[in-house]
Amino acid sequence: MQRARRIEHIVVVGGGAGGGTAARYIAKDSDGAIDVTLVEPSRTYYTCFFSNLYIGGFRDLQSIAHSYGKLASDYGINVVHDWVVGID
Repeated sequence: MQRARRIEHIVVVGGGAGGGTAARYIAKDSDGAIDVTLVEPSRTYYTCFFSNLYIGGFRDLQSIAHSYGKLASDYGINVVHDWVVGID
C-alpha cells in the first residue's frame, strides 16, 4: 500500500519585496512539496529599490508599483488580501 504524500503548508505574513520573495522561493524551491499562502492586506506594493528615481522625478509612481498576481499565476501561491488577526 502506497502512502499519500503529505503536503506541508507555510503562511507568509506580510508581502512587499521581502514577503513576496520569501513566498516565491519557498514555493519554487519546494517543487510542490509546500503549499504557500501569502497574507497581505494591500493589493499593490511599491518597491523601495527605485523610490529614489521616483523622488528625483526620473520615474512615475506606477513604474515602481507591483501586484501579487504573478506570484499566484507563476508560482501557485495562494495570495489572501486580508489582515492576520491571530496565529495558531
